[in-house]
Amino acid sequence: MSAPYKKPTVINVFRDGFSQEIDVVTLAIQMGVVKKINEWYLFNDQKLGRGIFNVKEYLASHQSVFETLKHLTRESLQFY
Repeated sequence: MSAPYKKPTVINVFRDGFSQEIDVVTLAIQMGVVKKINEWYLFNDQKLGRGIFNVKEYLASHQSVFETLKHLTRESLQFY
């Protein structure tokens, strides 16, 4: 569902389905938790990767960073 007359943006990765990592990073950018400079994604001045799919792989292999990112994003949304 989305607002009338607007197109929703959803990334569905072939064989993986919907990615929680990509959803969190996309929302974190909107909330200002993650910075995107050109193709690089930065979190606390640490490079997460170049391109959204490299960031997805990084977060999948580094669960502590992903959990911290998810917690900060929820906190900025005031959603616990």
